Amino acid sequence: MQDKVLSKLIESKQLEEWVDLILSPAGAAAYEVSDGQKAALCAAIAEKTGRPILYVAPSEREAARVADDVAQFLPMAAGTFLPRERQFVRAAMSRESEWQRLGTMSRLRAGEVKVLCIAADMLLWRMTPPEIYDEMTITLRVGDVIEPKTLVDQFVAAGFERVDMVEGKGQCALRGAIVDVYPPCEKSALRIEFFDDEVDGMRTFDCVSQRSIEHLDTARITPAGEYLLRMDERAAAGKRMRAAVEAAMKKATAAAHDKVLHVAGDKAEEEGEYSSLNRDGLRAFLLEAEKLEGGA
Repeated sequence: MQDKVLSKLIESKQLEEWVDLILSPAGAAAYEVSDGQKAALCAAIAEKTGRPILYVAPSEREAARVADDVAQFLPMAAGTFLPRERQFVRAAMSRESEWQRLGTMSRLRAGEVKVLCIAADMLLWRMTPPEIYDEMTITLRVGDVIEPKTLVDQFVAAGFERVDMVEGKGQCALRGAIVDVYPPCEKSALRIEFFDDEVDGMRTFDCVSQRSIEHLDTARITPAGEYLLRMDERAAAGKRMRAAVEAAMKKATAAAHDKVLHVAGDKAEEEGEYSSLNRDGLRAFLLEAEKLEGGA
């Protein structure tokens, strides 16, 4: 039904004229276009050119709405990114929005997303370079030869957490001749069975019941982290992070000292406590820099 609707839209004279003008060498600007027409126009351009379209919206809510509208014309071909949570300390929190973003990234790299709708502030986001993301995407086939431990090390380098037993997305485990991994963009975990160092079989399974779901001949495991570095780049990145944090600590200490000189009594004590908390927060980033320098 959606394909017929899109065909009629593309064939309509007004929409066809818009598409031709926008795709002309001179380009064109369209004014007073309704929200529904914007979604139809994006879908029509993507369909005619065969190239992905980036739709920049003023807010996350607007981006999500446009993605839903585009999906009416191009089912399973629209995508968006949920906003990132601002977290400055390590603490337990849901990673569902991160899994959604990684799922969209996986679909983008696979060529499945024809229209990507994002909020304007997302243009400032730093993300893993596509070539590194592709390098850390692992494709396995039954019969491939690789040591189980080497495979797990590759998963860890790609952002997976190594655990004793896989219970959720972003985790991997090695148990004898079996490697379990739960890719963030999949609905179920993957069990890889080895005979010596050869992949003997693969199947998806339910983490709770451990029951098999489907046997596979090929599996594509995408990274489980939004910020990835090659192993040979991590030490240098850690040093740069350390230098930046130490400079920030020095600046914060100097600023707090200057404030204390201009206040007295309880206010001075308050400023001193603030300075201490600020430095303690920065020290936490120094620990992260040390881990990064060590290859974590």
